[in-house]
Amino acid sequence: MKQYGLLGHKIGYSLSPAMHNAAFKHLRLKSEYKIYDIPDKDVEVFLNGLLRSGIGGLNVTIPYKIRAFQFVKKYGSMDRETERLGSLNTIVIKNRTIYGHNTDVSGFLKALKADLGFNPRMRNIFIVGAGGAGQACALRLARMAEKIYIHDIDEKKVKAFSEKFLRFYGSDKLAVIQKKEKDIEKALRHSHLLVNATAYGRHKNEMVVNPDFLHKDISVYDLIYKPSVTPIVKAARERDIPAVTGLGMLLYQGADAFELWTGRKAPVRVMKQALEKALGVKQR
Repeated sequence: MKQYGLLGHKIGYSLSPAMHNAAFKHLRLKSEYKIYDIPDKDVEVFLNGLLRSGIGGLNVTIPYKIRAFQFVKKYGSMDRETERLGSLNTIVIKNRTIYGHNTDVSGFLKALKADLGFNPRMRNIFIVGAGGAGQACALRLARMAEKIYIHDIDEKKVKAFSEKFLRFYGSDKLAVIQKKEKDIEKALRHSHLLVNATAYGRHKNEMVVNPDFLHKDISVYDLIYKPSVTPIVKAARERDIPAVTGLGMLLYQGADAFELWTGRKAPVRVMKQALEKALGVKQR
C-alpha cells in the first residue's frame, strides 16, 4: 500500500486525510493518507529519511513550508513557479527523486473563481499575513492585480517579503500597511478583496481586521477552513459582503496534489463531499 500524508506540527485538526482517503477509495487505489505530526527538533531527520521511508508524496503545512522548500531546493528538484514563490506545500517522490510543488496558489485561484466568482485582474488585493501562504498568494496575484497591500504584525516577515516581491515587480505594485488602524482602513477602502493568511479566526472572537472597514465593493477570503464560519466571514456576511472560508482552497490544492502523486484525475466531487461531511456543514 502506497503511503501519503500531511507533514506539519499540531495539525490534528486537518481534514486532508478524509479528503484523500475518500479519493483513494473511490478510485480503488491501494493507498493511504495519514498525518505526520513531527516536532521541530525531528523534522530534519524526517526529511532526510524520505527516500528510505516508502512515502510516495506529502502535503506540507505549518510550520514547515519554507523549511521543506529549502530542503527540496538543496536535495531535490522543483518547478520554476514553486522556486519563484519561495515555499511549497506538496512533495512528490518518484524514481528516488524528491520534487517540490506549490498547489496552494493554483488551489487558491480556483477557489476564488468557484466560491466567490472573483476575478483578480486589475483589482486591489489586501493580504493580512506575510508568512508562506500569504507570500505565495501575493506573488501569484501580483501578475494580475493592480496593487497588493500587505500587512503583518511581524515586521521582519514583511521586510523579507518586500525584498522578494521587488525582485519580480515594481515598487508601485506593492504597499506595506503598518499597524495603525487608519492606514489599514484607508487601504481596505481601496481594496476589492481581503485575504486572511494568518491564524486569526481559528479561535472564538479573533477578528483579523475591524469589520467596520469592509464595504460593499469588497469580498473576503479567509484561508482558515475550521471553524466553518470564521469571525471575519460571519461579520462580512452580516453586512451582505461575499465571504467564504478556505474549504475550497483546501479542496482544489488537494486535488492538484492528488493528480501530481497518482497521475489520475482527482474525483473532486467525492473529495468535496468528504470534506463537507468531516466539517459538518456545506460551504456557502
